[in-house]
Amino acid sequence: MKKFLALLLAVLIFTTPVFADIPTMTINGNEYVQLRAVADAHGYTLEWDDEYKKVRLTSPSGDEFAILTTNEEGVLIDRGRVFVWSFYAEMFFGSLDGQVPENPEIHGMLTRVTYGDNVAYVFGSMHASRPHWFPLADIAEDAMRRADVFVFEVDMVELADLSDEQRDAIEEMQHLPDGKTLEDILPSDVLENFIEVFETYEIIGLTFDNISNLTPVAIMTSLESIMVMLLGVDLGVTIDSYIANFAEENDLPIIGLNDILNEMEIVFDIPLEIQALALVDFPDFFTMLDSFGEAGIVEIYVEQDIERLRELFRAMRDVQQGNEYAELMAHNMFYVRSNLFADEIARLLVETDEPTTFFVTVGMGHIIGCDGSGGGMVLQRLRDMDFDVTSLWEYR
Repeated sequence: MKKFLALLLAVLIFTTPVFADIPTMTINGNEYVQLRAVADAHGYTLEWDDEYKKVRLTSPSGDEFAILTTNEEGVLIDRGRVFVWSFYAEMFFGSLDGQVPENPEIHGMLTRVTYGDNVAYVFGSMHASRPHWFPLADIAEDAMRRADVFVFEVDMVELADLSDEQRDAIEEMQHLPDGKTLEDILPSDVLENFIEVFETYEIIGLTFDNISNLTPVAIMTSLESIMVMLLGVDLGVTIDSYIANFAEENDLPIIGLNDILNEMEIVFDIPLEIQALALVDFPDFFTMLDSFGEAGIVEIYVEQDIERLRELFRAMRDVQQGNEYAELMAHNMFYVRSNLFADEIARLLVETDEPTTFFVTVGMGHIIGCDGSGGGMVLQRLRDMDFDVTSLWEYR
């Protein structure tokens, strides 16, 4: 997906300081700030990794974040200086002037599930992060220290080192078959509107030609991931990778609840004629970004406002009703996968002979609804199987 995710580098228009002594530049109307200046203001050190073409940022507490400069949205190099979008830097650091935001104490709706001497701590992730999100809430950090095995939706170690066969299979799932393009599967009125609206995505370097041979599911899931990245500001460390790094540093095993290719097959297993419905009334860039923004899922997750998250998922469920694509996608993304995750957690607890403590990280949507509403199915399914399921976050 490098072509799809590549930043559209354009001719430099001008360079001028705007934020105090932080050098900025504007390209095609997008404002960039010099990364080193903002990092210095927050006490971060910055080093260039020439082998991997990355910028490595180290926080005052020693946490490391990496920016891949060759294909990261909102990142460019000018005369040896690394620039990033100004709002991108502000979200990552919390400010441009060195002010450090308060740690949000993310508990991830931590829940303990037990079977005999075996324990599973289930934690809800955003699959994104900002530096000040760490460390997590004390109850989550304590559960991590107690864990013998770390469990994710997929094996994080395998995910970081996919084989060529896996990459080829995933790429095939994301592309339309037999050389087809969106012109071949979209009704003319939907196609015309989509092409016009997609011009707004040029701000992040995407054009219709970039994505015309991708399936609508691939387009929507990739754009949603980009929105979370822009607002969650994943520059190399997500909540999931933070937890995985803890496991690796302590030489503890990492496993997955599902096979990577099976995960992708579940998501993309939707007939093309139904997928085409995903692009009806397609939102422009700023509308989509706003839906994930201040009143959206990222900010509500940061606040760990569980009731608002439940309301958001219920509202999403209500909007999906009557939309054949949205209903089927929600069924695959949440219902099928949540049941699979719960069944695998149950299997680990029942079939592990030696007393073992698992720390399980899944997307927040899979556990947010204790009654199964809004996609939250994991905890309720485990309750239905008569496991002892105890909320820890409510009594922290």
